[in-house]
Formats: sequence, C-alpha cells, structure tokens
Amino acid sequence: MLLRVFPRYASTAAASFTFPQRINRSPTAILESLNSCVQTDGGNPAYTFMDDPFLIPTSGYEKRQLALSKASGRKAARWIIDRYSFAFFHDVAAPSIPSYFPNYKFNEKEFIEPDETTLYKLMNWNKILKAYEIYKKCLDNKVDISDACKYALFDLLCIYNSENPMDVLPPEEDWYRRELNETNQSGRI
Repeated sequence: MLLRVFPRYASTAAASFTFPQRINRSPTAILESLNSCVQTDGGNPAYTFMDDPFLIPTSGYEKRQLALSKASGRKAARWIIDRYSFAFFHDVAAPSIPSYFPNYKFNEKEFIEPDETTLYKLMNWNKILKAYEIYKKCLDNKVDISDACKYALFDLLCIYNSENPMDVLPPEEDWYRRELNETNQSGRI
C-alpha cells in the first residue's frame, strides 16, 4: 500500500554514499565557535557581586563597600575560628586543608630543649623569629644542627626580611589598598 502512495521514494536501486573527509579540530573548537557567536554583556555586574539581586551595587562606592564588607566578614570568621577553636573540631574537608584550621598557639614550655625538629616545626608554622631564637639557643647549648636546616632557616630569614610573614590580605582589600596608595602617590588626596 505504501509503495502505491510513494512510488518515487520506494526505489530498489542501491544508493551510493560517500563519507566526508574528517576535519581535525581541537577539543574546545565547538566551545570557541559558540563563544565567537555570543557577545558579553558589559552592563552586567561582576560575578563577585551576584549574591542577591537587591544588593547588586550600581555605583563605584557601593562596589567598594560591598567588596570590603565581604573581606571584613571573612576576617571576622577567621578571628572566630582562632578565638574559639575548641568549637570547630570537626574537619569536613577531604583531604584536610591546614589553612582552614585554627592558628596554633605556642607555649614556651614546648621549646625548653632546642633541637633541629623544633626548628623545622617553627619554620613550617611560619614563626621565623621564634625559629631564629631557638637557633641561637642551639648555638649556645652547642646542639648539632644540619646544614640543610641552617640553609632553610637563613633562606626564610632572607625572604621575609628577618620578620614573621604577614597574613595574606583578602584580594578585595589588597586591590583597594593598592588603589589608595596610587592615589596618594599621585597627589590627588
């Protein structure tokens, strides 16, 4: 019945088909072609400001205020973790991330006997000045210290200019601090 309705399409002859030559493309060629078709919208706010549509900043002052308040919130959270470390004993990260742990508080009783392991501990905890004090005690007590430990300590002293390393500023604070320094140097303020 179908052959009577569509006689032109019901051919018994073998149709020849040739496959087109393969075009070698990079793994991201499709994404690149899609990206070239879509233009970015310059009117949208930056991704960091997308928390709540009501809070999206519209002026430069509001952007600065929102970014700095987010950075301040992170610093406040870090302070609470350090201050009340006994309340945050559960580690949910796998693998553990040491920078999210509470900062270690030192007791002088731990460093009564200076030795090389104590130096390595202090260097790993970025307590460079304390490590240098322990190194001096090791010299006074004539404790043997390997050359590798001495070189590591002296490298850290040189890198950090004989001071403990500063805490890393949140990116927002760093950005606005640099901006403020540039305006102060140009004489605008």
